[in-house]
Amino acid sequence: HIIRFQTDFAEYNKIILELQNLYYIDLDGVDAIEEIIELIKNRGQMVYVIAPTVHIKNMLAKSPVFKKLQDTGSVVDSLHEVI
Repeated sequence: HIIRFQTDFAEYNKIILELQNLYYIDLDGVDAIEEIIELIKNRGQMVYVIAPTVHIKNMLAKSPVFKKLQDTGSVVDSLHEVI
């Protein structure tokens, strides 16, 4: 899935990662999401994480990349908050 982010989506200004239906993530998944977010940010695009469950938020909270997104208001509960 990371390869898709390396090759696709370059023409968009905003990338939205909707996690509402993600119920489990392990440390490899956290690393993958962190890498995806870094790829997006390095291209100068805005990235938003939408509706992560409490478990997913707790797991992603271990990531400094995710923490930075939280601090800038880019982790929100609803798609309506970013469009």
